[in-house]
Amino acid sequence: MSWLIKQIFETITQIAGFIANLDILYIEWFLNIIYPFLFFILALFILPLFIVAMTFGASLYIFLNKHKQILLNAYNSHDIWQASFKSISVFWETTSAIWHGHEIIGLENIPDTGPGLLVYYHAAMPIDYYYVHSKIILYKNRRMKVVADRFLFKVPGYYF
Repeated sequence: MSWLIKQIFETITQIAGFIANLDILYIEWFLNIIYPFLFFILALFILPLFIVAMTFGASLYIFLNKHKQILLNAYNSHDIWQASFKSISVFWETTSAIWHGHEIIGLENIPDTGPGLLVYYHAAMPIDYYYVHSKIILYKNRRMKVVADRFLFKVPGYYF
């Protein structure tokens, strides 16, 4: 044990000696070289990421307030599945509005009860299905049954 303490003491002594021998002008010179790169990194990467995060956070807050009553009713009904579906739907609706500007025109034409047929083209990405499904859960309070590719049924969280 005394060997370990001796090694730690010698290491601390070496570090202290190194710090004592540092030239202040060298540190100043080094920082003058690094500062423009730090500003470049800050301006190019960190600040835009911060702005995007703040925009997404503010939009999520606005959408949560928009759907506050729907979420409160779902949670107060003590149906954990319904409350979970509503919460995830608010997230997907926020994502669709911010990142893709997704809108549904004619949502009022979907019946509140009974059968309905919704035909849409989702191209190469099935993400449109998530957006449409989320809006129907939030605004019509019903779930869709769809004919879709096998891939869609393998995505975690969308069990039918």
